[in-house]
Amino acid sequence: LDFGRPSSRLAAALLVLAAAIISPNIDLPGSLPIIRLDQLGLLVFLVPLVLYLKRHPEARHIGLVDFGFGALIVAITLTILLSPFLIKGLSRSPKDAVELMRPVLFWLMYRLARTCDPTDRTAFGGLGLLWVVSIPIGVFALAQTLGPSGFNTTVTSLWAVGHNLDGVVRGGRAVGTMANADAFSLLAVAFAMAGLWSVLLRVRLDGWRRYALVGGFGMAVLDIVFAQSRGAVVAALGALVLGVIVVAVSRRPTRWLVSGLMFVVCVSLSL
Repeated sequence: LDFGRPSSRLAAALLVLAAAIISPNIDLPGSLPIIRLDQLGLLVFLVPLVLYLKRHPEARHIGLVDFGFGALIVAITLTILLSPFLIKGLSRSPKDAVELMRPVLFWLMYRLARTCDPTDRTAFGGLGLLWVVSIPIGVFALAQTLGPSGFNTTVTSLWAVGHNLDGVVRGGRAVGTMANADAFSLLAVAFAMAGLWSVLLRVRLDGWRRYALVGGFGMAVLDIVFAQSRGAVVAALGALVLGVIVVAVSRRPTRWLVSGLMFVVCVSLSL
């Protein structure tokens, strides 16, 4: 919990990321929303994170990604506030607050990751680990889609509950270890984008990392197909658009123009 040490910040970020990937959906009684291990992990590390940001002003730098999260939070808030006036018979629900908290939690995960030092050990070593993790998760999703009928009942039910499990059993949508088809597909998009950017930036990956890139990227693409998530496909296209904009104008003195275009795209995707 001492975020003054780089190793502590890295360990915290990896623990939260691992919990986000493998955590089951914990069903609470009554109408209470589900909880996940990564949410509990963020609560544990929230105080050390705030103290670290307070002691290090340079770590409080707000960038374009933060504005993207802000645009998403504003869009969800407006949707929750205006929906009852636009749709007859629709009323407010306690789960509305949960929907609003989700992008806040994702933003906190991003800020926690930003505290890690961008060294070769954390960046390039972490990329290899990312693709290694992608392979067994993809195999699990393949078993959910093509495996025997009893597999999802006995194994997938440990992760997914309610309509998410029904989507696997009846709709054939893979949820992987994320217990939600859309969230699982977005994770696969992140794996795939990490592979594309590694090739684009000519990251030197030797030995097992090279094979992990090929296997992990292939599994990530299959996961996107297995999950059948339209939202994840839109997110992937948006990520590619942002990447093209950055590459196209990165060598020209148009930094503010690039930032403005990327912000407009982020707001458009959020809405």
